[in-house]
Amino acid sequence: MEEVLRKYPTGNPDIGMPNVSALTLKNVTISQVSDSAIKLNFKFLQLVVEGLQNGQILNTTGWTKDPKIFEAIFFFPKLLINGDYETDGRILVLAMNGKGKGYFDLTNGIFNVRVKVALEKRHNGKNYVKITKLKLNLLPEK
Repeated sequence: MEEVLRKYPTGNPDIGMPNVSALTLKNVTISQVSDSAIKLNFKFLQLVVEGLQNGQILNTTGWTKDPKIFEAIFFFPKLLINGDYETDGRILVLAMNGKGKGYFDLTNGIFNVRVKVALEKRHNGKNYVKITKLKLNLLPEK
């Protein structure tokens, strides 16, 4: 996987791979799940992630003949994330609501990705993996 990311950072249409050097995603929700007094949710309406091509794969599981769940742990030396967002939440008793442009600069991050998948047979008779749910936990150093 690392070799594919490095070899095709701007994508490869032959295998349906998007541009990972500037990956554009829509409707991404980032939530802080905790019992603390701080609860914030960010919904990015459109999000651009830069730096995925420099990642290292630390571990993967789930590579079976009939996969249900894939898990992977990645290390990224630097990721830049920016886009238009909406937010809501609470810090102590103070409500936080807003929207605007957001920018995150994540350094030395460990990312744990859990993907639920289903096999989908397409019109060409081949099986494809369809992502049904994706959860990402991240722990950046900075």
